[in-house]
Amino acid sequence: MILDTGEKMFKYFLQEIRKTRTIVITPQRWTDFINPVVIDWIKTKLPENEFTQKRIDDLEAIKVLTDGRQYPYIKAFNNISNIFQIPYSSEDHPAYMHGLSAEFGNINSDAVDDGDDDIRGVPNSVVISLNYQVPGKILRADNRVVRKDNPYRQPDDETWMYFENRGGYIYGISKEKEFNRLILEYYSYPDEIKYGDGVDEAGSFKPAQNKEIVDLAVVQYLEVVENPRLQTAIPVKGSIPK
Repeated sequence: MILDTGEKMFKYFLQEIRKTRTIVITPQRWTDFINPVVIDWIKTKLPENEFTQKRIDDLEAIKVLTDGRQYPYIKAFNNISNIFQIPYSSEDHPAYMHGLSAEFGNINSDAVDDGDDDIRGVPNSVVISLNYQVPGKILRADNRVVRKDNPYRQPDDETWMYFENRGGYIYGISKEKEFNRLILEYYSYPDEIKYGDGVDEAGSFKPAQNKEIVDLAVVQYLEVVENPRLQTAIPVKGSIPK
């Protein structure tokens, strides 16, 4: 079975848990159950020390690159150089989930940014590019003071470092440069899987990845059903204050 629809994913799930009647788990209940499993599956793919080619391929559908082609460059927040807001909630960019890389730059000096950009982040009637692109290095918040006071660990004119604070911003740290554009590469949240009430959507991934997701859902479901202690795991976890 090629799992390219929500309906096929649902039927495959029922088949694997040895159930044929939807009264046991309705399409709505399954939809509520499967989407958190998608996030669990993604977490197994996120980088630790390195990416394998399969991990890269599996997550290609949710990779976002804000390079002015498909998605606009991220502009400096409130026109303050070197401060950029992470797109957790944005009309122009998919919701940020996991960061990959960052490059900082400016609009070419011969281009006029009239503030009225098209969907690619390009000013109307003007083709632009970043005239100076500097790759960012992650600066962990707990190392900020150490590196700030160490002249051998500070960024030079060609090297940037950035860190993400709790307020949802990326701060560029450099000696002399002031940049107003950020090319951020990251993973976004996937589209939800939906099935029932006339809706049939398979989410963001291809059939091969969908099978892995449903297989993981089957394992998690059977663990909860067969282990009485695990049946209380979700309510108990939900009752713990964050």
